[in-house]
Amino acid sequence: MIRVRVDDQNRLLRVTLAESRACRLDSSTLLALAGLLGEGVDQDVRAVILDHDGPDLEVGTSVDEFLGDAPEMVLQAFGQALRAVVHCPVPLLAAVRGRCLGRGAALAVGAQFLFAQEDALLGFHETAVGLIAPGASALLPWRPALLRRMVLTGEIFDVHQLELAGLVTAATQHDPAAAALQFYLEHLAPRSPHALRHAVAAADPGPEFDRRLADGLARVERMLEESPDPVEGVSAFLEARAPRWAERR
Repeated sequence: MIRVRVDDQNRLLRVTLAESRACRLDSSTLLALAGLLGEGVDQDVRAVILDHDGPDLEVGTSVDEFLGDAPEMVLQAFGQALRAVVHCPVPLLAAVRGRCLGRGAALAVGAQFLFAQEDALLGFHETAVGLIAPGASALLPWRPALLRRMVLTGEIFDVHQLELAGLVTAATQHDPAAAALQFYLEHLAPRSPHALRHAVAAADPGPEFDRRLADGLARVERMLEESPDPVEGVSAFLEARAPRWAERR
């Protein structure tokens, strides 16, 4: 589920999302990540590097959990994980490869720094399946304008477009976790650890982000209750067909 390694020499917490079925960011993985970032970042840690096994971070199939009996549990777990990423007390550097959709994209964009391999594709396909992207929507005031287009249209962008827009810190042909480490060693490690923590706290979006995220998660629950479109959209996505509600255009 999650592997953790402490790099004492560089005062780093290395967190790896272990490969699982379809690289899903399921509820148990999200809750484990939230607990780790909330409680496992002690005073000796200067930064966190978050990466993943496998060719993709999240291929989008985890939306099938919304077809179950308790989608609110999935939303709560996701909310806890994203809050932990956004409010991490030290710089958090995310490293992604391959497809990075939905929850995976939200966690990546929620990090202070994002490093991506050149084959990476990021997007919020929730709009395409009749839902909204609550995590990315909550981050809109603190991220570049391209994020708004991604949230509203569900378009998938390559890493070079995202780098130009400022959503990606750096694109690399090689291991993005290695690029994240090099960035840390050059730009963060030489700084005062005391000052770094205060700088992160000063840049934290604070309770306004939490309020926006809670509103977005509640809105998803209402959408699932009020309309059959999200369930139909998720089913169509998983079955690789056009949703029936698209015929109403």
